[in-house]
Parts: sequence; structure tokens; C-alpha cells
Amino acid sequence: MSRYRLRTYDSNPPGGYPFVEVYKGVTKKYHAQPMPEPQAEAIADFRRANGWPRATKKEALEDLGQYTCQRLGGMLTYCIEVNKQDVPIIPLAPSHPIMGGRCAGCGAVLT
Repeated sequence: MSRYRLRTYDSNPPGGYPFVEVYKGVTKKYHAQPMPEPQAEAIADFRRANGWPRATKKEALEDLGQYTCQRLGGMLTYCIEVNKQDVPIIPLAPSHPIMGGRCAGCGAVLT
């Protein structure tokens, strides 16, 4: 079975970014958001507050992207296959704050 991730966070896929997850019999539904980062932050906050796994913003963003591609049926307009080793799971530059990036000039951690 193929795994997919979003090509970019710069376009809004059909239906935006809703998210549903089930953990230990508890279902949590998040209403669709027009942007992925605030949704990932809400997911991470809820997971962290309830002791659920994958509670960092980076992990939540990864799960949100995979969920969105699964919801879209791997629609190639918005998704790309990530079964290959050279395709990162999150379409963000390594210097992005979510990725734990550092300033290219001074080396400071970006927040």
C-alpha cells in the first residue's frame, strides 16, 4: 500500500484540513481549518494535554498531511507518494521552525 503526503501547505485542498483520530477507544474530531499549521497545533495540544502519543507539532503535522491525502484518495494534484527514501514526509524546508531549523546566518534556533 502506498503512503502519501501533501505536496505543499501553500494550497488549500478540497474540504480544508479536518482531522479525526481514535486512541484507546476515544474519538476526537477536529473541525476543518483552512490552514494546516493551526490545526496541527490544536492536535498536538490536545494530544499533549491528554497524554496521547505523537504530541509534537511536527508529528501532528505529519499525521494531518497523511490523513488529508488518505481522505483525498491520494489525489495527485495535492499529494505525492512517499514510499521512496528521498521524499521527506513533511513538505517543509529543514530551516522551518517546525523542523527544528536554525538561522542560516547566525545558527540561532528559529521559533
